[in-house]
Amino acid sequence: MKINVIAAFLKKDFRLKKSYRFAFFWGIFSSFFSLLIFYFIDLLMDRKITAFLAPYGINYFSYVFLGIIVYNFSGAGPGSIAQKVYEEKICGTLEEILRVKNDVQAFLLSASLYNFMLSAAEAVVYLLAGFFIFKVDFSCINWVSVLAIMFFSFFSFSSIGILSSCFILIFKRGNPIAFLFNSAEGFLGGAYFPAAVLPFGLYKISYALPVYWAIRAAQKAFYSGASIMDIWPELAVLACFSLFLVPLSLLCFNLAANNARRKGSLNQF
Repeated sequence: MKINVIAAFLKKDFRLKKSYRFAFFWGIFSSFFSLLIFYFIDLLMDRKITAFLAPYGINYFSYVFLGIIVYNFSGAGPGSIAQKVYEEKICGTLEEILRVKNDVQAFLLSASLYNFMLSAAEAVVYLLAGFFIFKVDFSCINWVSVLAIMFFSFFSFSSIGILSSCFILIFKRGNPIAFLFNSAEGFLGGAYFPAAVLPFGLYKISYALPVYWAIRAAQKAFYSGASIMDIWPELAVLACFSLFLVPLSLLCFNLAANNARRKGSLNQF
């Protein structure tokens, strides 16, 4: 895989995003407004540390603040990569990209990298707002653990994004995987509240979501200074997700692309 091909895709994506600056800042504003809602909910709760938050030693706002950041980071996969495939279909360039195997790999990797780099940039803005505006305590952050979480999460989240893009190749529109994951992750993945509060054993479904393990590990790394050894169970699960999902997603994408080629629908939308 040529590095210059990946760099070319990234450069194109950044130039395109640069022409839509308002959308970027509007996204940050929308998330900031959501954080305000959770901030005042936390005030209503008198900043108490409930039994479900006790393992992390933080109040509700600190929990949901980080949960939303990881949730946004996970969302860079399922919806964004599929959207990228759809945009290339509209531009009429998807068929040319998928003609060369190395270009396909570079395209998928660059789409994943670009989306996660953008999410990381947004996360920095949120962390600065959390520190200076909401006075969230980040004094115990273990950055080595945070980088390890991001590394293992990248592959599992990207794989889900590649799987979701298969539906765009086959059905042109409609993306049930992105819908299900984006809807389920917030509720079942522990983004807005610890999954342990869910009744009827629903929390067990959370174990099947990579974002659940990423949020658990992130809460420990950010607020307790957990080392890699402290969060190795969560990292091991994320690694297993990656080892299973990466080859599966690439196989499904190739099958979907070959099916679209036979039907001549790569540039139909």
